[in-house]
Amino acid sequence: MKKLTIILLSLIISAAAVSCGSDNSDKNSSGNSSASSDAGTSQTQTETQSQDQTKSDKSAEDILASIKEVYGENYLPVTPISDEMLSDQFGLSSDMYTDIAAEMPMIGFHPDRVIIIKAAEGKAEEAQAKLEAARQKLVDDSVQYPANIAKVSASQVVRNGDYVAFFLLGAPDDRTEATEEEALEFARSENAKAVDKFNELTK
Repeated sequence: MKKLTIILLSLIISAAAVSCGSDNSDKNSSGNSSASSDAGTSQTQTETQSQDQTKSDKSAEDILASIKEVYGENYLPVTPISDEMLSDQFGLSSDMYTDIAAEMPMIGFHPDRVIIIKAAEGKAEEAQAKLEAARQKLVDDSVQYPANIAKVSASQVVRNGDYVAFFLLGAPDDRTEATEEEALEFARSENAKAVDKFNELTK
């Protein structure tokens, strides 16, 4: 009888030990999984912050260079826009931005213009308003040059944070029988290439 009791006690103790070992293993596994998950989340957050930092550090010239690559030989502006023209025609004074890239064609027939700025602190909204007003004036004046109406009408002012841009770009539409709607659609699709690249680099 005593032997039987001893055997039963031994079995009970062994079962308890196995159960405790299993619980510890589950806890360790859960802890390792949680730590791995936390590490992955931390890495993702770091990568996102790094990407955001990289976008905020893009220079206006870097952005313009990427846009030029999109258009290739259909990028027509080749001459820097002077400070005087930026002020007189676009309302942008030098205290409104910390970085700028602005170009126009050498030949006056083409209406193409591009202005990309990184606004000074607190100046982005004002710069956007100035460029919107300048764009509207170009649209109003374009009636004097019917061949450019569609392209000028398709121009856009875009703002992402402190980056503000005016785009009037694209390949010339050489079709002679295109309707006004078709010409405008073509011009919008061409100008959208610059807008899309700008958003990609600054959003």
